[in-house]
Amino acid sequence: MKPHILIVDDDLELQALFQMILGRSFEISRAVRGEQAVSCALDSIPDLVLLDVMLPDIDGFEVCRRLKADTRTRSVPVILITARADVLSLVEAQKLPVADVIRKPFAPRELLQQVNRILQRIEAGRESDMLQPIPAQA
Repeated sequence: MKPHILIVDDDLELQALFQMILGRSFEISRAVRGEQAVSCALDSIPDLVLLDVMLPDIDGFEVCRRLKADTRTRSVPVILITARADVLSLVEAQKLPVADVIRKPFAPRELLQQVNRILQRIEAGRESDMLQPIPAQA
């Protein structure tokens, strides 16, 4: 089964580009608004979220906060996508636990490599957890 990525961006052309870059290797879901993104993520827990900062209803920071506040999506990695130069300072100031920040414009190959790196790191962590010894019953 392919890993599931939720793409959240109100720019439909950019969503189509993400689909073209990632669609061969990943199952893709899309959302164009923040509220829709939260709902989609809770309905079908993705393996990763690509999240634009500037959305028409609630911003990507709030979407990230809501996803990280819910136990079902807390461990889902979030990559913020932005054209804003100051986003790194905003992420730090708001203490958002994001996996990465990718600035627009981006190179398609770099996006694919970063998504793969994050998903591989998560899979390695899951495998490591499965190898931990089971505590003995007292």
